[in-house]
Amino acid sequence: VERINITGNTRSEDRILRREIPFVEGDLFTLQKLQRARQRLVNLGYFDMVNVTTQPGTDKTRIIVNVEVTERPTGIFSIGGGFSSVDSFVGTLDISQNNFLGRGWQLSLRIRAGANSQQGIISFTEPWLFDRPLSAGFDLFSVQRQFTEYDYDSLGGTVRVSHPFAEYWRWQTSYRLTQDEISDVRDTTDSLLRDEIGERVTSAVTLGLTRDSRDTVAAPTRGGLTVFTVDLAGFGGDSRFVKTIGSTTYFKPIWLGHILSGRAEAGYGFGWSDDPLPVFERFYLGGPNSIRSFKARRISPVDDAGTRIGGTSQVLGNLEYIIPLPFNFRAAGFFDVGNVYGFNTKFDLTDTREAAGAGMRWQSPFGPIRVDYGVNLDRRKGEDFGAIQFSVGSPF
Repeated sequence: VERINITGNTRSEDRILRREIPFVEGDLFTLQKLQRARQRLVNLGYFDMVNVTTQPGTDKTRIIVNVEVTERPTGIFSIGGGFSSVDSFVGTLDISQNNFLGRGWQLSLRIRAGANSQQGIISFTEPWLFDRPLSAGFDLFSVQRQFTEYDYDSLGGTVRVSHPFAEYWRWQTSYRLTQDEISDVRDTTDSLLRDEIGERVTSAVTLGLTRDSRDTVAAPTRGGLTVFTVDLAGFGGDSRFVKTIGSTTYFKPIWLGHILSGRAEAGYGFGWSDDPLPVFERFYLGGPNSIRSFKARRISPVDDAGTRIGGTSQVLGNLEYIIPLPFNFRAAGFFDVGNVYGFNTKFDLTDTREAAGAGMRWQSPFGPIRVDYGVNLDRRKGEDFGAIQFSVGSPF
């Protein structure tokens, strides 16, 4: 590589783009690195157009790389409302800047208020701390949620650090300190939930490993995402538990723009020092991103009174077939399978819940908007035939 020319970045600092290109002047040129450079620049989300081309250098052993971009507004200020199958009607206020001062800083404020949830989050991220590929940031948050069985309030913050390695890999670590409160338990005769009533401080360290080879984050068509995390709580505070989650997702183009995608996920958690896994850390399934024939959190072990109390382990599998349509629409057919185990529900991979259905996706200016309808394939007494799911974002 003799020279790298960058044009069109009127607001973004030149170094913000150069640090995403996996080669510098003097390096050996390969087409794989060129494709990876474009992919990383697109995934920044700063540009409407990224065009990477080459031309001959001063002799036959040299090549010049030209990067041409068209910047897009990276700041968002929005006041609005919406509806989701999880939170019902929700009002939102979003202020964010993904390229603050043209330095790549990410700053955001989000407030959500609805019938079942209230949420406020302030976040800051420096993706290249000390001009090295070391991402660091913090989150301050307050969350209030009204579940069917109880109310949950959480106030706290997180400090996080991550670093890429190899081609697509990244390790992450974070520290979370929260004050969590369980209140207004609907069935006070339920001893398992009654014991959870009150406030507790959670001090937890999270260790994670990620491999992300997706071509785009918003609407992937190829590549995959693998994530493994471990939460260790008990470094001070009142909660003592270990919780692990592993998942892998893959997208494969088939023909005519059709895409086959799938996800496999498993999780397990337990308390230590005679403490049970807190109810707000337990597993539930159901909703737009899990088994879509059930409303959110409807799949869970129950106690003798029939109250859903969450589980200590879960398995989940999703398979989707996506068909592109005109005007940024896509149709999808899907199959979901999984279950939650623990307490009085024995872990048994032959005991699963299944769903099948279809949906529509629209690649809107606000992200992928999805509507799915899932049919309950093993309907049991008292259960609905299926459920409709409204949501924003990729299902997995």
